[in-house]
Amino acid sequence: MADGIEKARMKIQPVFVICVASVLSMAIGNSANAQNRTTIVLRDLSVLSDSGIESFNDNRVLLTDGTSLTWDAILRADVPDESRAEFDRRISQIGLPMFRIKSRLESGDWWSIASIAEPMYSLVKPGGDSAGFQFDAETRYLISLAAMYGRIQSGNREAAVEPFLLAASLQPQIGDDIVPEYAFTQREINSLISSKLLPVWFDQENAGLAVDDLSEHIGPGGFPAIGGVLVYRASLATAAGRLNVVREDIEQLRQQGSHPDWVKVLEARLLFSQDRIDEGLQLLRGKDTFDPACRAVALYLEGMHPSPTASSSDASLVSLLTIPAIFGETFEEISSAALYGAAERSGKEGNVNERRILTNELLRRYPNTYHGRLAAANEK
Repeated sequence: MADGIEKARMKIQPVFVICVASVLSMAIGNSANAQNRTTIVLRDLSVLSDSGIESFNDNRVLLTDGTSLTWDAILRADVPDESRAEFDRRISQIGLPMFRIKSRLESGDWWSIASIAEPMYSLVKPGGDSAGFQFDAETRYLISLAAMYGRIQSGNREAAVEPFLLAASLQPQIGDDIVPEYAFTQREINSLISSKLLPVWFDQENAGLAVDDLSEHIGPGGFPAIGGVLVYRASLATAAGRLNVVREDIEQLRQQGSHPDWVKVLEARLLFSQDRIDEGLQLLRGKDTFDPACRAVALYLEGMHPSPTASSSDASLVSLLTIPAIFGETFEEISSAALYGAAERSGKEGNVNERRILTNELLRRYPNTYHGRLAAANEK
């Protein structure tokens, strides 16, 4: 009897030890999981508490459940003391400004986006000081897009060229569904010319600054000296009076066999600057076959430079008024410039009523463009 009890006790002991070990293991595991969990408060004030933080970099916070969050989504989080300083630095220096940029891209609040985008753009622009951050293509794209629209809205179209070129070069890497309402068309990507920034400029000082900035960033580590990059620089150089730069860029475009219609427009502009009006107009005679953006600029140049040998300026006035009639919704800036030019022409010819009608149309349709603001200032 005693022997039987002893044998049973020997069988039970290992089982008991295994059970205790399993319970202890589960308790330790649950305790470790609990320690790994982090309370993360998002900017919409929802709380994540079922997952921990695996790691983080300058673009994302990787969670233990395999998901990730961008910094703009996070308001605060409980992190270990050794990580807190770097974590909080990214929330303040990346998360908050990116949250504001995304919010304003979503709402189209261009008036306030410039002041937010500019400090961030200095971190991602070619030759800029990254402050040690290594941003991915999506972050750089959003920052560049915001800088582009902010500069346009603030009236400095010329300075918007560089962030456009950066954003356009990044979009193919990330797709066009990040902010689809602002995605560039395939035509814009291929040509590197934006419908929002047609290569015709009205502020000589800003054009000069933009030429210098763009020239500094063409080459290794920056923008390639091709196509739309050269068209933009040559057009800015024309407005700034840097005619040697214009000639050099036209020659490069010719050698590349790139943008032939834009080459004609650039050459015509060069001739107009030398008062060789009829020669320049001759280059634009085939404008109806040009790409729409190029055709709009050709019409504007034709309208602003009436032939000195023509019996009247009616043909050039028609060219100007054709732009808002055909491209009024697509190319707002040059449409407003055309209306302004037509109004000024009418005023000089003594057609006061016609000038008033054209000015009112300009102020009604394009109040926030360069020439819309100029017309408003003239009317005061």
